[in-house]
Amino acid sequence: MKIINYFLAFLATGLFSYTSLTAQVIVERFEDQGSSTAGNIIDTFTSGSQEFALVPGAGEFTISVRNIVGGGWNPETGEIDNGFVDNTFGQGTLENGAHFTFITADGTPIYVHSFFTRVRTRFLAEPDPYTITVRGFLGGIEVYEFVIDDGFSDVNIFEPNSGFTLIDLTAAGDQDFSTIPVSRIDIDTTGDADFMELDAFAWSPEEVLSVDGASLNENSIRVFPNPASNAIAVSGISQEENYKIYNVLGAEIAKGTVSNNEAISINNFSNGLYLINFDNRNSIKFLKKKILTTKTQLHENNKLLFSNFSNRFTLLHQSYSTSNRRAF
Repeated sequence: MKIINYFLAFLATGLFSYTSLTAQVIVERFEDQGSSTAGNIIDTFTSGSQEFALVPGAGEFTISVRNIVGGGWNPETGEIDNGFVDNTFGQGTLENGAHFTFITADGTPIYVHSFFTRVRTRFLAEPDPYTITVRGFLGGIEVYEFVIDDGFSDVNIFEPNSGFTLIDLTAAGDQDFSTIPVSRIDIDTTGDADFMELDAFAWSPEEVLSVDGASLNENSIRVFPNPASNAIAVSGISQEENYKIYNVLGAEIAKGTVSNNEAISINNFSNGLYLINFDNRNSIKFLKKKILTTKTQLHENNKLLFSNFSNRFTLLHQSYSTSNRRAF
């Protein structure tokens, strides 16, 4: 296992006096995780201090840790190594793709940065054209998804990277998915791409952000729902508060005032992690996930926005009534 340190900087000013976040990125190369056999499947591993479980799709081949000379890939040295994860053992359906799931054993959120995959048929040949779909989940809710359909290494000649392809979540399409915390990640292929090997799994633990040294998860203010799609509401405030919302780069993207249980629209926000900061220095993180289109979710969002309108109307009516009484 190789540990690399990166430093992610918030470029914030104003309310942020704590301007940097240090995140330790751990690159798990599976060199010291043992090696499965048909009679001894290793489907858990510990990376850093975090335990992970490997879960196959329903009716699919078993996912396990392997250690075979020359079977893996070390992107730091650009050379083959020995440890990796694959789906050699068990029984599964052919020409149905491969289905890998990585889960933090205790449900702890993490950030996934990248990994390398080598995809072949069960007969170790170049598969027909296929796709790789990566999905991230937090608390059972899907928070991101992207699909790769080209740019794969050639597994016939094992070039480049010994046939392994880099899956980079920091530059997947037009979004950096490595900034979104997940407790589970699914990796699925299609068609006859039934055999998948995975190595150099780069991840980092979720960090607790701070403002003026105060921990963001130690205040009584709550943002709900969290994750959210179209709107959030704030509870635990006793009076109208000024707020500002920052993205992970520390840029202010919204501001306004909010009352207890009042809705704030985030419909135009990009998917990702955000920080809402209040004048009284309380702050909290929330996640904007991809918009759900189920009738239930739309109903809940509409109720939240309608409640917001009703609260505003009630306050306006009370103010108008008081003014009339005073004038009389």
